[in-house]
Amino acid sequence: MISDELLYKIVYCIAYAFNGYIVYTFMSTFFDKQTLRVRKWISYLCYVSYVLVTSLGYLIFNIAIINLMTNVLGLAALTFMYSATLQKRFSAALYTYIFLFTSEIAVYLLTGYNDIPIFEKGFYRDIYGAVICRVLSFAAAVVLKNFKAMKNKEKVPAILWVCTMFVPVSTMILQTIVIYYIKNRYVLILSVCVTVLLNVVSFMLYDAIKQMYAEIMKAALVEQEKEHYYNQCRIMQSSAENMRKFRHDITNHLCSLHEMLENGRYKNADDYIQSLIKINGSGSSYSNSGNVVIDSILNYKLQRVAQLGCTVKADIALPAELELDPADMTIILSNLIDNACEALEKADKREYSLKIIYTKGRLMIHQQNSYSGKVKRSGGKIATSKKDAENHGLGLGNIKDAAMRYNGIFKTEYDDRYFYSSVLLYLSESVEAEENNISQKVTIGAE
Repeated sequence: MISDELLYKIVYCIAYAFNGYIVYTFMSTFFDKQTLRVRKWISYLCYVSYVLVTSLGYLIFNIAIINLMTNVLGLAALTFMYSATLQKRFSAALYTYIFLFTSEIAVYLLTGYNDIPIFEKGFYRDIYGAVICRVLSFAAAVVLKNFKAMKNKEKVPAILWVCTMFVPVSTMILQTIVIYYIKNRYVLILSVCVTVLLNVVSFMLYDAIKQMYAEIMKAALVEQEKEHYYNQCRIMQSSAENMRKFRHDITNHLCSLHEMLENGRYKNADDYIQSLIKINGSGSSYSNSGNVVIDSILNYKLQRVAQLGCTVKADIALPAELELDPADMTIILSNLIDNACEALEKADKREYSLKIIYTKGRLMIHQQNSYSGKVKRSGGKIATSKKDAENHGLGLGNIKDAAMRYNGIFKTEYDDRYFYSSVLLYLSESVEAEENNISQKVTIGAE
């Protein structure tokens, strides 16, 4: 028969093995994978070593001050596997220990262990507390990881929040039932093992699903970019074909103009020149700045604006190269123009203008469009007017998220006639700005 002392030590060891994974989860929250300076198998060995040292310190000495020192020093040692400043290492070790320590103290107090000696051997032997404090620590690690993902502007679906918290909570309930109502000690040990495995596997599945979700979103953006680039290639091909035709007919055009001017038909010559300008100025090319990413998005999206019978005014002054993620530019410009189109469709008088200027490391985007004069608001924020509000209305938030990745800002204003959207991004100043910018002003559409 397993004695109470031995049973507690077995349960403690199983539960504390879980602590290594909990600490790994905390560290992966504070440090990115790319900052790991050692091989993966070495990092796993370090986490196992941390568990062995701290658990042995507890089992042998079980003195609070020694437990504190071994834990803090162990956590501090783990941070040196990552490339980071000393301040960040200190913060990661300190905050991780605070979360772990708080969980333990909360469970100690809830299980009636109020007298915790600092410099003497402790006598805490509550099996329930040994398991539950690890589950609580794990739940804290999951919540912190989700909050970090939100701070980094990663989309964490609500269902993932629910699922990741369901497993820790449900296992705590089940473990409570097993400990207090099932007296078979072997079943108790087995239940602790299952509790640990369920929590680890659930979080691994959560990570896999979150990564798959991110890849799906990225793939959707890539498809959108490909569509933009294809449209840009079509525009360039069309422009080249028009130029080839114009060059082929230039002699005939010049002969006709010469005949008109020679015979004093100046009005006819002027009309003929205007018709040539109109022919060669027509087309769907709204932006020819040389920046392929921005040109492709604008030339694709602004076609929809023009199809609404709207006057399109574009003022673009950009260098050919910018330190800017194409995905972020797709998010910003696509959502801006899509929102404008939604408003223009309901407007009586349709006017649209877009200004994109790069100067001294700053990219400024200003959009102005007419609208119906009615703005739908929800919770103090502008909301979509579409029926499928769950899948729409995220555009403004996505623009803000993308702008914040460049320490920028996004703001919207409106009066009774126009809706204004402005985005400011801070980019690298390594790009030679004004003198190398290609400036283009285009007005297309009915006046």
